[in-house]
Amino acid sequence: LRNLQMSQVVANWGAWRIGGLTSLTIGHVHQSQRPTMRHLRAILAMNSCSLESLELQGCLPVHPLIGFRPLRLPKLSTLRIGYFTQDEALRFLPHIDVPALKSLALCDISTALHRHHRRAIRESLRPARAIYHEADSSKLLHELYTTRSPLLAQLESLELMHVHLYHTPYGVSQDRLCDQLRIHRVCAVRFLLSMPSLKSLTLIEPDIGFLDGLNEPILSGNLESGNGIYFFPGFQLATLRIIDAEYDDLVDFLLNRADQVHSPTTPVAVELPVFDTLEFTLE
Repeated sequence: LRNLQMSQVVANWGAWRIGGLTSLTIGHVHQSQRPTMRHLRAILAMNSCSLESLELQGCLPVHPLIGFRPLRLPKLSTLRIGYFTQDEALRFLPHIDVPALKSLALCDISTALHRHHRRAIRESLRPARAIYHEADSSKLLHELYTTRSPLLAQLESLELMHVHLYHTPYGVSQDRLCDQLRIHRVCAVRFLLSMPSLKSLTLIEPDIGFLDGLNEPILSGNLESGNGIYFFPGFQLATLRIIDAEYDDLVDFLLNRADQVHSPTTPVAVELPVFDTLEFTLE
C-alpha cells in the first residue's frame, strides 16, 4: 500500500499500523472523532521516511501537545492543510520539519462553507468582508513568515483557498513597508516577499490584499544613497491563477495592472512583471 485516502471516517487512531505510504489524505473527520496530536504524530512517524504527499482537511487535532520536537519528514514535497480556524493550523505546523517541501496549499474551510450565505447578502448591504472576521488567517500567515521563513523560502508552488486577512496580527513590526502600503496589504505582501523561489500562485476566492499587493511597487534600499530600487511583489512568478474572484475585485486588479504600465507616476526603472500564464474565473 502506497497511497491512502480517508474521508468522513470513524477510526481508532491509536491502533494505526500502516507504514511505508508515499501519499496520505485524511479528510473531514467530525471534531469528536479527530486524531489527537499524539496519535497524528505517531501516524506520520510510521511513514516519515517514505511520505511525499500529505493532505489533512478538516481533521486537525483540536487540542495542543506540549513538549515535543518537530517530526522530520525528509521526502515530503507536497502539503495541503484545511482548517476551520487558523489556530488548528498553528497548533499542527510546528510538529513537522519538511526540508524538501515545494508545494503548499492552505484552505480556510469555514470561509468556504459560508460562500452561499455570502452570495445572498452581497447584493443588499454588501458587508461580506466585515461579517467573517472570525474566519481570519492573518495570524497564521504572520507566524509562517516570521518563524518558518526557511520553509517558505523553498516553496515553488502556493495555493490559498478562501484565505482572508482581516486583522493586523499582534506583534507586527512597524517598518518602512508599513509606510509604503495600505494596512490591508502589509501582511499579504510580507507573505509574498518571504517566498523568493515561488513560481506558481493560485488564489481561490482571493483576499483583496493579495490582489492589490501584486500591483504595488515597493522600495528596497534607499533612493537618496543611490542603492534603492523599486520592484513588484511576486515579480518572479511564472503562473498566476485567480479563481472565483468577485467581479469588482478582479476588474480592479486588471485595471490597476494596466494603469501601472501607462501611469506617469510609476517609479522610474520599475518593470511590471509579465506572467507566462494568467488564469482567472469569476465567483
